[in-house]
Amino acid sequence: MHCPICHHRAHVVYCAHCVNTSPSLLLKLKLDLISLKNENRILGEKVEQILNEAMSYGQLGVKALERKKDPLTNSLMKLDVLRMKKNNNRIKNKIDQLNERIHNKRDHVGRLKLEIDNYGHYKVGTDVDKLRERVEINDARNKLKQISQVCESTRNYKLSLLNDWFVIQKLQDNFQIPYTIAFQPLISLKNFRVLPLVITNDSINVMWKYVDFLSDILMIKLPYTHNSTEHPFEPSDDRQTVIQGLIKLIINILQICRHLNLVPSTPMDIPWLLDQYDVDGLFYNMVKRNKMKCRSVSLYWNFGMLYSIVLDNLNSSQRGHPSRRTAPAPALTGPHDRWYVVG
Repeated sequence: MHCPICHHRAHVVYCAHCVNTSPSLLLKLKLDLISLKNENRILGEKVEQILNEAMSYGQLGVKALERKKDPLTNSLMKLDVLRMKKNNNRIKNKIDQLNERIHNKRDHVGRLKLEIDNYGHYKVGTDVDKLRERVEINDARNKLKQISQVCESTRNYKLSLLNDWFVIQKLQDNFQIPYTIAFQPLISLKNFRVLPLVITNDSINVMWKYVDFLSDILMIKLPYTHNSTEHPFEPSDDRQTVIQGLIKLIINILQICRHLNLVPSTPMDIPWLLDQYDVDGLFYNMVKRNKMKCRSVSLYWNFGMLYSIVLDNLNSSQRGHPSRRTAPAPALTGPHDRWYVVG
């Protein structure tokens, strides 16, 4: 084929028919192709052998000198060495991190052990203090219990002596005077106008003395006090004073009964209570510590209300109204007649 400008042959081009039919052209090209295939096959086998040797040279008995002869083998070996170094560096970094974490955890464990030891010493000290305080409280409770028992026995002994001293008795065969104190009748609303005023005055004074001594033994403060050194009341002039003293005595008796839990602390129906027990019954039950039945109301009774109730009961007894105890008509006696003194 010629160039259209310089008319020189630049390249030889053969058609397909000439290539396939010309023996000289076909044989030469085929031989070149066969030789190229053989060279490629040899090179391929060699590369494969080098790769196999490079990947398994530790297991194969290949000498180091033979491995160094091939540059590809050396390159692959260097690549493996670099990979191994990379892996080793990575593993080393992980080991360093784990060692640092272990060191930090050891320090944390040491601090925790130190805190546990300090807390153990503090807890032991606190437990010792609590135990000592508990022992002191138990000792104080035991002492208080012993003192309470001694006080209770002493109080009961004093009350027994007080009752023996005042000789408080209940008469079975006397309906008019069922109770006595110091061989004198206990005053009630039913026999207040039956007995002479001097007997009434003396009985109320003795009841006042007993109530004062009883309040001292029980260590309670009563709403009213009575001066036992006063002169006896006169029958004509001091009956009103005697009635007021009787009302104060009733209030003190109810206060002591509440302290002894003989009656409830809530408001009570005092008229019903006086009708059921009267003054002498309240006094005797207080002495013997017998619980009494009560009715509840919505208001507390004051001195004025109780005074009017007592006056109504005394007037009812004087007019002969039916009551729980029917007293005989008062006899004509002198101011100092003591025939009602019992013994």
